[in-house]
Amino acid sequence: MDSSPDSLGTGSRRPDLRRGILVVDDEQVVLRLMALGLSREGFDVFAASNGRQALELFESHRSEICVLVTDLNMPRMTGLQLIEQVQVAEPHPQIVACSGEAALLHQVSDRWGATVATLAKPYHMNELRAAVSAACERIPPAETGE
Repeated sequence: MDSSPDSLGTGSRRPDLRRGILVVDDEQVVLRLMALGLSREGFDVFAASNGRQALELFESHRSEICVLVTDLNMPRMTGLQLIEQVQVAEPHPQIVACSGEAALLHQVSDRWGATVATLAKPYHMNELRAAVSAACERIPPAETGE
């Protein structure tokens, strides 16, 4: 894994950042691709195939996780419900919401504005990496867990 300062395309890396990314998608192929791509960038990836599993991982690894990347259209617990639950537990979570349904992405934007980034499916891995890098950079130093 490349841990050089430019590996995320940001030009610099803050040494105080947590490196855990929680990725959630009920489509196993998408989940594996997200996890593989982000782990190759040096992130510690926690993968969940549904919202409930994601909440369990979030609770048990909260001090390590800096960004949640979630699909919005999932059975049992939607990505919208997951975002709500994470926001209750974490004061200023960094979240990237993904969906192939424009209406769901608009719902996220209408509800949370710029506090939750959105990414339309299908997306290229470079777009996911850029969204995650931008989310990491938005974390205030006091909230990095260091």
